Amino acid sequence: MEKQWVPTVCQWKLLKEDRYEWLTLFLNMLLLKEVIPKEWCQTNRTQPKGDVQECNNYRRIKFMSHTIKVWKKVIERRIRDESQITQNQFGFMTGRGTTDAIFAMRQLYKKCIWFM
Repeated sequence: MEKQWVPTVCQWKLLKEDRYEWLTLFLNMLLLKEVIPKEWCQTNRTQPKGDVQECNNYRRIKFMSHTIKVWKKVIERRIRDESQITQNQFGFMTGRGTTDAIFAMRQLYKKCIWFM
């Protein structure tokens, strides 16, 4: 497989107005070929400063390409738009968290107790 060119932040800024058209063509090509550049799968990690035993410093910081961040957002939106989720499903959805479901169940429970 040939090496894919993935722009850096500075290169994105140099693309100016053409960057949106180019990015659309590039991502559509990847989608058609069903290929993700190897560079996107590689990340640079760095250990945060401070004591490793400190709970606030427990995770490593992962640096990702800006292009893969855009790609992930595009895929996420396509999945959300095309997914068929019932009205009874809660969690991992905007505006339909598990706390909403717990609140609704408590309200139903209180009404049932009141009618008994």
